[in-house]
Amino acid sequence: MFGFKFIRGGPVDCCSSKTVGTESYTLVTSDVVMPSECVKSCIYQRDGQLEKQLYCFAPGHLPVVCTEISENLESSKNPKGPFGNLFNAVEPFTDLDIAFGPITTLTIYNGSYSNFPNVITGIQTTYGSKPSPIRGNEGNGIASICTANPNNGIFFAQISGTARTKDDVNSIIFSLAFANSEGVPLCVPPLAGDSLNGGQI
Repeated sequence: MFGFKFIRGGPVDCCSSKTVGTESYTLVTSDVVMPSECVKSCIYQRDGQLEKQLYCFAPGHLPVVCTEISENLESSKNPKGPFGNLFNAVEPFTDLDIAFGPITTLTIYNGSYSNFPNVITGIQTTYGSKPSPIRGNEGNGIASICTANPNNGIFFAQISGTARTKDDVNSIIFSLAFANSEGVPLCVPPLAGDSLNGGQI
């Protein structure tokens, strides 16, 4: 019978192989029922380990680097994107081709939309030192810069904000903020957008 060990690292989808902290792991197939603590339905074995201990991953503070992406995994077949129930947010995208390092910076852009002068219009993610394209747009050029330092154990662990979701053109993200696991804000200014509108997300 196999037992599970939980490794607490930053969130990354299933990879054929990955490193978490200083250890490397390889994806395996198994019919074992996954414990509820496992974030993804990915089962791994630690490289170089003689016993065949199974591992899964839970949210935590260890840096995670996907070293090889499996083309057979369902998670790599489905594009990631901010679809939710935002009307017209239908263009799929993925960062799989550049997401080979921990997230170090999030840039949140503000601008006007519809009758609202200060909403979230775009976001850009930097993996290590490689920025993704801006998802959305730069709005009026005002941005909150959110910075993590994975090498020193500082990760994006909490998100907060306000939004209105109505399944129509009035579905809007009004504000966003990111913090570390202790709740310390990681953005300057600490909140992007206008928190006076919408409900908490």
